[in-house]
Formats: sequence, C-alpha cells, structure tokens
Amino acid sequence: MRNTWAAYLVQISTGKIVWTLGGNGSSFTIPAADQFQWQHQALLLPNDEISIFDDHCCAFVNGSFQSPTAPSRGLILKFNLTNNTVSLVNQYLHTPALDAAFTGSMLRLPGGNALVGWGSQPYFSEYSESGRLLLDALWPNPDLSYRVLLTQNWVGTPFFAPSGAAKRKHGKTTVYASWDGATQVAAWKVLGGPNVKHLRVVGAKPKTGFETPIRLRRAFKVYKVEAVDSKGRVIGKSGAFPKAHAPASLPGAY
Repeated sequence: MRNTWAAYLVQISTGKIVWTLGGNGSSFTIPAADQFQWQHQALLLPNDEISIFDDHCCAFVNGSFQSPTAPSRGLILKFNLTNNTVSLVNQYLHTPALDAAFTGSMLRLPGGNALVGWGSQPYFSEYSESGRLLLDALWPNPDLSYRVLLTQNWVGTPFFAPSGAAKRKHGKTTVYASWDGATQVAAWKVLGGPNVKHLRVVGAKPKTGFETPIRLRRAFKVYKVEAVDSKGRVIGKSGAFPKAHAPASLPGAY
C-alpha cells in the first residue's frame, strides 16, 4: 500500500492481515535508515527476505510534489521472525541520486543481480549482488516506466484488434497499420474493396516501426488490415474502416 508506506501479508482464505511491514502499526522494528516511503513492488523472497522499490518520494499537496526526504533506491530487507525485527541486506542507489515521484520497480534476478526501474525518472539499472553497477540505461526523454522486467521469448498479444487508417494525398492513397503491444507482427496486408463483403488483398509490406505506411495503386471504399507473423500466418485483423478523404491530416485509428 503505497500511501500507507507499508507492505501487508494477507491470508487469502480469511482476508486477515498476518503482518504489516512499515507505516503505522508495523509488526516489525525497522532501523530508521532502512525505512521506506511511497514504495512500489514489494516481493517476498526466499530466506525470509523481501525486495522493495523505495521511492522515498513524494507527497502531492495542492497540485505539486513535495520535496523528498531521501533519494529513491532498491531495497532488500531480511525478516527476523523470532524477535520481529528487520535488517538491511542490500540497497541499490543511483549515481547521481534520483527521486522517483511515482512508480518504479526492484527485481532480484536469478543468480543474485538486481534490476531497478526508476519509475518517473527515465532510467533502469542492473547491479551485481554486491551492489556494483553493471548497466545504466536511459529511456528517450520524457519516457518513464512502471516496472522493468528481464524477459526471454516474451510475447505480447493485445486483447484488442489491429488499427488501420487511410489517407489520400496528391491523388495517392496510403493505408497506415499498427497494433500497439503486439510483438509477433512481421508484415501487414491491406484488404480493399467496394464493401465489407467483397474485400481482397490490395497491398502488403513488412512491418516498419510502430505504424507501417502501405502505399496503394488505387483507392477503395472500404479497407481492412491484417497482421502477419514471420511464418506468413494472419494473427490479427482490424475492423473495416472507410475510404480515404482528401485532403486530410493523418486520422486516428478506426
């Protein structure tokens, strides 16, 4: 619970709180230097440990963020369940110091390294288990991240259909195709025709970036776009969208 500066272990079957870490009424004594504020992504680890991204920033009062009391950091804490205390295992700080006003993530990787996403600050960093900086990456400003994950063979399949739009300029028609979040799109097909019931493939092009423009030889009344994977399989179809208008700026997705 970010706004209470606390993490809670909840028994799912009863809904009862087993223990509270941090905030008011903490079940554990936490040294002042190891306390966290406005945290994100508390994850239980083996050996009675927990990882937390400690934003340590920022109250939002009268439309503005207040000054932080300490820099943001990744934390790993260890529970002593006998005397109800918590001790610091490691912390991961950025140089120069960063203040994440919101979001952020802390993930211990297999082998012991730590991956820290700096939330509202456009960075992510990887550290060795001992805290040595191995990687420090800067997102293109003004980007930010909610969580940073290390994944292999991850597949993004949006729950919504691809988007398409048509633009006609100087007598030439271009169809634009996109599918936000889809990772398996290798190419696009454009279907065109006089109506939805009579569509055929009228253009195709390998995917180029987030939005792929496909130039057509002629205009049609109705279009659809199809997303194709590397094996030539259709993996997504847009809804039908109208013929292009001229002149016009690039319309939004239909």
